[in-house]
Amino acid sequence: SGLIGRQIFNHLNTQVPRKYDVYGLDITTDVSSRYELEKLLISETDKQRTAIPQDRFVQCNVTNREELHRIIGELKIDIVIHLAASSPFETNVDNLLRVN
Repeated sequence: SGLIGRQIFNHLNTQVPRKYDVYGLDITTDVSSRYELEKLLISETDKQRTAIPQDRFVQCNVTNREELHRIIGELKIDIVIHLAASSPFETNVDNLLRVN
């Protein structure tokens, strides 16, 4: 649900829509404040394309392997593009390593 993930989602759905079924996955449905600010700078048409449709979005923690395996199996996912990252203010190295 971050800015880069949404841009890749939109690119794949508009450039090669028949080749891939694209899904977004995030631990939260909230969008970052940076993304919200950047969204203000784009056109109204582009704003409509930035949101990942609910039927293409899965809420899940990327560190939950069992849930990820279940989702990947159910949706028959062949390719994963990992864009998850921790907050730049994260100071716990173990938390950074778990996500990345």
